[in-house]
Amino acid sequence: QIPIENRRTALLSKFTRSSFTADMFLQLSSSQDMKDLGLSQHDSCITRNEFILFVLHSLGKVTEEDLQALRTMFDELNGTHNGFLSYEDLQLLAAGSSDGLSPKLPPQLWT
Repeated sequence: QIPIENRRTALLSKFTRSSFTADMFLQLSSSQDMKDLGLSQHDSCITRNEFILFVLHSLGKVTEEDLQALRTMFDELNGTHNGFLSYEDLQLLAAGSSDGLSPKLPPQLWT
């Protein structure tokens, strides 16, 4: 395994304005790694969050399991299933528990 400083240096030099090419974009946007991590929504674009998560994973800062756990956590909180967390989601969570507070959320969110 490559030490993290070497990986960081390699990534920083790879993704610069002068070195990022159309071929690199296509390779990244349609890569199996992006798909395996659940990050590639479309081969025609890469969102800021997809890029950041991919680089963090490439640096060994987060694992595939971390990303899956966070997706699951988000899905549990996103009661409206619209891909965004909102006050409506908080209301749905509160309505679904007997004491008005969701055990999955810290109580300080409700005060």
